[in-house]
Amino acid sequence: MIAEYTGEAICQPIADKREKKYEILGMGSCYIFRLDLHEIVDATNIGCMARFMNHCCCAANAYANVISVIVVFANQDIKTGDEITYDYKFPVEDGSLRCTCGAFIIHRLEKIRYLGIQAKVK
Repeated sequence: MIAEYTGEAICQPIADKREKKYEILGMGSCYIFRLDLHEIVDATNIGCMARFMNHCCCAANAYANVISVIVVFANQDIKTGDEITYDYKFPVEDGSLRCTCGAFIIHRLEKIRYLGIQAKVK
């Protein structure tokens, strides 16, 4: 376990209002995490350091799990000084979120290179 994601427990209508308010205020980022279908944790103004863990969809070194609270766990050894990232699992239905970490591309290139080597060996 790395950390518990803490903040203020709120409902969806309040979360929607706050997101609009944060956008109007030009805050740039809000730290809202869905706990379940009814409850959302807003760590924007009240929260711990877990809110600053960044998103990585392809090569995250941690993951979040909901066990009545939100807990972030390491999925590999993490060295001192390494950035801790996990997949936020945002819905991507409108195509507005794109992978920019490059890990997927690197993984694909490594796989192509490996398959190319395998083809030459056969």
